[in-house]
This record gives sequence, C-alpha cells and structure tokens, in this order.
Amino acid sequence: SIDAYNRGLSIMPASPEGLSGMAQTYSRAGNIDEAKSLLNQVLKAHPDRIEDLLMLGELYIRTDEIQQGLNLLWRGEAKKPSAHTELLMATAYMRLKQMPKAKESAPWPIFSARTATMRVQLQLSRARRG
Repeated sequence: SIDAYNRGLSIMPASPEGLSGMAQTYSRAGNIDEAKSLLNQVLKAHPDRIEDLLMLGELYIRTDEIQQGLNLLWRGEAKKPSAHTELLMATAYMRLKQMPKAKESAPWPIFSARTATMRVQLQLSRARRG
C-alpha cells in the first residue's frame, strides 16, 4: 500500500525499489500521473533500470502520449528484448494507424488488421491478468 511505501521511503528517500513499487501501486490505483512522475524520478537517477523504463513507456501509451511511450519502449527493447514490449509497440503503432510499423513490431505474423487487433486485445488481456 501507499502507506507502507511512504514509511519505507521515509527511511530511504531515494530508494529506486521503493519509488518503483510506489509507482506500480499508484498505477494500479489509477493515479497514472503520479506513477509517471515517480518513474521519471527513478530513471533520472538510475537510467539502467530497464523494467522501470518499460513500465513508464507503457504508462505513456495508456495516457495517449504514444510517441513518447514508443521512444521509451524502443530504448528498453534495445537493451532487453521481449515479446511483451514488442506487443506494446505494435499496439501503439496500431493506435497511430501505422500498420506497416505495427506488423514489423509484432512478435508474431499479422495476417490482417482485424486479426491483429483481436490478437493484441487477447494478449493485453492475458498480460493484465498476470
């Protein structure tokens, strides 16, 4: 909970793990702006934290700051490739109506825009459930 992170951060205010955990908690609670602020703070001090970079990219995409989110995802993908990141990038390009880039980024062959949309929705649904 936020209170637990606040207690921990009162002892170690610059803890990247504490700030990152608090950002995740804020994100789950729907306070995306606060989550983005905390992740930016973490990454300013610790630019090598790839998971935080990817999470921040995803949050930017969720708040329709798609190009900024894509820039972060590309940086993370260059250091730690993953199907999840590729899926997020494909989804972002689809939202920008850039289907060639979406197809290029997708972690599977895309046969049609409708099929791609259905697959992305299924993958995102699975990713959210854990």
